Amino acid sequence: YTVAVTPNGRLGLAGATGNQATSDGNIDPVSVIDLAAAPPRTVDFVATGDSVEGLVVSPRGDYAAATILQGSLDAPRGAWFAHRTGSVALLRIADDKVTLAGRTDVGAFPQGVAFSPDGNWVYAGNFASRSISVLHLENGKLVDTRADIPLPGPPAALRVGSQ
Repeated sequence: YTVAVTPNGRLGLAGATGNQATSDGNIDPVSVIDLAAAPPRTVDFVATGDSVEGLVVSPRGDYAAATILQGSLDAPRGAWFAHRTGSVALLRIADDKVTLAGRTDVGAFPQGVAFSPDGNWVYAGNFASRSISVLHLENGKLVDTRADIPLPGPPAALRVGSQ
């Protein structure tokens, strides 16, 4: 559904939404693809959360961020997996290995995600909340600044700089 490539071109990351692109309570992975291999191939999966929507690699190539729907809009009413918010999963990239560094709650039904040009900030577009969550990368963790930007309508895509 979503694919991102590290700046050095060695790894590709592909997000999976599962269940026909809707939340269902199951954990969905980000696939790690070795683009330097001949032929390129999937070499790992990183469990991120229920329904990966957006995915981007930082300009420095040391982290990636994925928006996780987690039933924040598309879960049936009363479903056990429905959450009031979505989240952003932070993935650490080091030595061609990708690991889950943590998750941070954001607004409902986050779709687009972007890093600032310096790689120190992450922005998540929350479709149902009609806002942009502003997160700061501190010591390998995403910190919610609580400085959400309200929007007049729902964002779907998000892009910063040359990403």
